[in-house]
Amino acid sequence: MTCLQKALGINSRPRDATLGGRQRARSSRQERIEESRSKHRLINESDLSCLLSFPVTSRDVGRHVKYVTASAVSIRCAVPKINERPVPRNKEQEQEVLTWISAVLGEPLPNAAYEDILRDGVVLCKLINKLAPGSVKKIQERGTNFQLMENIQRFQAGIKKYGVPEEEIFQTADLFERRNIPQVTLCLYALGRITQKHPEYNGPQLGPKMADKNERTFTEEQLRAHNAELNLQMGFNKGASQSGHGGFGNTRHM
Repeated sequence: MTCLQKALGINSRPRDATLGGRQRARSSRQERIEESRSKHRLINESDLSCLLSFPVTSRDVGRHVKYVTASAVSIRCAVPKINERPVPRNKEQEQEVLTWISAVLGEPLPNAAYEDILRDGVVLCKLINKLAPGSVKKIQERGTNFQLMENIQRFQAGIKKYGVPEEEIFQTADLFERRNIPQVTLCLYALGRITQKHPEYNGPQLGPKMADKNERTFTEEQLRAHNAELNLQMGFNKGASQSGHGGFGNTRHM
């Protein structure tokens, strides 16, 4: 310690003590890093395949997976629902939809598979134009895939305007790429249900009949008379009371 440090009251530590403190801090930091690595490690395709019980490629891992806990309890990422089971198709409902569309259009449909009849969107555009004339201005009878997909998009816009809820409308790829044909069927059932809300439509029905609105109206005199009555839940009604009930938890002796 120099004279200046003594005069200023500064306590200097030995150089080796300072180095020792730095080494201890560096060692502690390294221990924390190792502990973190032991808890979370990079996952590879074999680990993910064991967790999800189906084969996964390294491309899927690099795209969707970052880290997984060492105990493999939960994956901290957004793994695609590859293992999700698709909704089964109902052939009877599909045939009922085709029969309904044919009856609305007043013409027979082509003799083909259900999804092939609807895939180009031509039949769907004709259907919404029959229900709501002028909904689709232009129908592409033939053309590229993009032009045929425009038919489906015009149909979707038409039924949305007609009253079909947006959450019940299928996506374009569900039909054109055959990703979710049951959703297409549910959408057409929803369209058949909505036709019942249009009084101008008097064609064939699809699906069960919707419930009719049944409003009840009461006069002011009836409402006032009801307010004067004691409800049975009030605790006292026509001489009945809870006076003999006793304490909480005891049985009531009649």
